[in-house]
Amino acid sequence: MKQLYGSSLENFRPINLGEEMKGNASITNADVAQNEDNVAQNEDDVAQNEGNVAQNEGNVAQNLDNRIIQLIESNSAIKRDAIAKQLSVSKKTVERHIKVLGIKWDGHPKTGHWILPEKL
Repeated sequence: MKQLYGSSLENFRPINLGEEMKGNASITNADVAQNEDNVAQNEDDVAQNEGNVAQNEGNVAQNLDNRIIQLIESNSAIKRDAIAKQLSVSKKTVERHIKVLGIKWDGHPKTGHWILPEKL
């Protein structure tokens, strides 16, 4: 036989996968039932995790709203770009939150200021 990388192919023997697997094919009904229980538990865990993710996203949005309001209260002439930069989000995200909050810009684009609604 031809030498490959210092080893001889004579050391390798062909195997019949069907015969090799016969000894390992002893799955019981108890194993199947345990697996079904594990799958059901995993599905419950996934559902709970999805609920936690949704709740966390709501908290993040609320926190972002509060931080935008704080920045506007501290400087009513702050620009959307500056808010976005300070909060590490996109300008579009800031614009969307400002619209949902009902915050309005009053005056000229360069010299105007933000007006917060009374309900905030």
